[in-house]
Amino acid sequence: MALDVIRQPTYNTTFLVFLSLFMGFFSVGLVIDQSELVSLSLSLSLSLSLAHTTHAHNEVCSTVCESRFCSFPPLLRYGKYCGVQYSGCPGEEPCDELDACCKIHDDCIGNLRFRTDEKP
Repeated sequence: MALDVIRQPTYNTTFLVFLSLFMGFFSVGLVIDQSELVSLSLSLSLSLSLAHTTHAHNEVCSTVCESRFCSFPPLLRYGKYCGVQYSGCPGEEPCDELDACCKIHDDCIGNLRFRTDEKP
């Protein structure tokens, strides 16, 4: 049964697989409610924000949905927006709900950097 869930992931399963790979472990059969999912999402966002940079206008950005480097979590790329130093091109639609969360994170970090770069 667990293998079927991994082959046909739902949004929550996809998020948990991504989170598990990113943190360097794989958990099977983890049951989680919505409040714990939000808490895990915020924790992941905070940890990624320390190492994540959004793309500059002169860098190559993603226009293709992909899933690469899954066996090496620090280089993990998912969709168009998920991954350290990896982001979709401006105006690109996310591939799925997980990718949409990463896009929101990228936008938030971009706005935060914009505010910290402002002169008083």
